[in-house]
Amino acid sequence: MAWEDICSQSTWQGRWVALDDCAYNESGEATAGLVVDYDDNLAELCARLSAERRKRCSVMFCPRSESAA
Repeated sequence: MAWEDICSQSTWQGRWVALDDCAYNESGEATAGLVVDYDDNLAELCARLSAERRKRCSVMFCPRSESAA
């Protein structure tokens, strides 16, 4: 799923999102991937990813949409 599509969904807005099987742009930023977990709290998300031994995820913050602000 494209990052723009992920950020357009209210489920993930304002939360940290863990992506797996990512595609990256020239700058090394994830542009698409499979959402495997998300949380309001970055530390809790990272703890779960570590416990699940998910070492290759990209974790990104999905901002709230301007219309929801």
